[in-house]
Amino acid sequence: MYPSCNIPTPGSPRIIWLEISPYRVTMTMQGNAQLSYRHFWEQGVCGVSRYWLPSESFQPHEPIRLRNYTRSLILNGHPLPEHLRVEYELWSGKVQLGTYILNLEIKH
Repeated sequence: MYPSCNIPTPGSPRIIWLEISPYRVTMTMQGNAQLSYRHFWEQGVCGVSRYWLPSESFQPHEPIRLRNYTRSLILNGHPLPEHLRVEYELWSGKVQLGTYILNLEIKH
């Protein structure tokens, strides 16, 4: 017999969408009254990443803003995108929070 785990499940589905052009990408995630976010990436540019916490948090509806620096943005496929790779750094003030890679294969 396995022990039971009380893992919370989302009350409603989350929606993730990407706005892709050859030079910039915006990724947004919304849904289920949990964490939402929006990232803006453009190669060689400092963009903004915003995070919204649930409404019962200490600052409802006020986003947490972090800076990101896009080291690399590669988009392959023509006329429709087939592969996207974004490598970026996430910053809060002068503190680097980490380096991240989004690697996405797009099936049509």
